[in-house]
Amino acid sequence: NLEKVTIGGGVTTIQDGAFKNCVNLAEIICKAESAPALHASSFENVPAECVIKVPAGSVEAYKAATNWSVRADYIIAYEE
Repeated sequence: NLEKVTIGGGVTTIQDGAFKNCVNLAEIICKAESAPALHASSFENVPAECVIKVPAGSVEAYKAATNWSVRADYIIAYEE
């Protein structure tokens, strides 16, 4: 039933399957300036249109990062 999650700025790795099958997840806020290491299955079965909000200065880096890039169209800057 998870619909929104905030990942803290100190997170460096998102584990394998961390959000697997979270079919109601609509928004992820990731406060880390550098894209955490992300396993290919961390967001398995999360809706494709789930928005990922990251620090404004990090948007392009997230879009290019390994395994984040498959969701590049939904990575945007968040406002604090």
